Amino acid sequence: MQEQAARSVLKDNPAKMADCIELLGDPDLGPSSSFRELWEVVGQEHRTRESSLITALTMLRILPLYFEGDLVIIRIPFGEQAQADDDIEGNQLRLNRLPKGYSGTFWGGKGYHDGQFSWEGKLRVEVPRRNGHVILKPGSVPLEVGTTNGSTTFMHLYQCWGLARWPYHHDFITLLIPLEWAPSEMFVRTKNFLFMEEDHRKPFDHEGLAEARKESALEEIAALEARLAEMKAAL
Repeated sequence: MQEQAARSVLKDNPAKMADCIELLGDPDLGPSSSFRELWEVVGQEHRTRESSLITALTMLRILPLYFEGDLVIIRIPFGEQAQADDDIEGNQLRLNRLPKGYSGTFWGGKGYHDGQFSWEGKLRVEVPRRNGHVILKPGSVPLEVGTTNGSTTFMHLYQCWGLARWPYHHDFITLLIPLEWAPSEMFVRTKNFLFMEEDHRKPFDHEGLAEARKESALEEIAALEARLAEMKAAL
């Protein structure tokens, strides 16, 4: 259904459609390249690791953030792979084995996200493409487990300023923070990133600040979601 919605929107934008198809087949940037793990983090519609137009559409937005140094990627290995979405107890038992300082809560279902991922202490992350580093305050972001689509990933990054992904076949969680969209309240001041404010020694209030931007969304993604709703209503 998501793929049909993507095609419905992209048929009116041949140039964008061509860009998506070209990216899917790109040997250096496509889903079969060294960026395969990032593709699976952004969108994994099936356990077979296939990538779709809707993931390609999102990757057209995500890859520039990566190459410009505006996407923080943190990998948290813990040796466990995600189970089926309805295995709430099994997934929670595995998340309980996250390294000290990290925690995950899984509730599954078909809600806004599958759970919540949190870190207790400050996280220092090197950002080589910007010749510096960032320090994240303690906080939390939505957790998406197993399959997801690119539009969901983008909405989390744009509206909630971060996402923790645990796709099938991955024995680690990938934390994504888009520096271009994230508010300064998420960070400790650093010399290399002058827009960041001082650390007030309290956890980042993710839920409170996220509420203010719930109405914002990427134009193409909003169109996809609207078209998808129309298609579901017509069934």
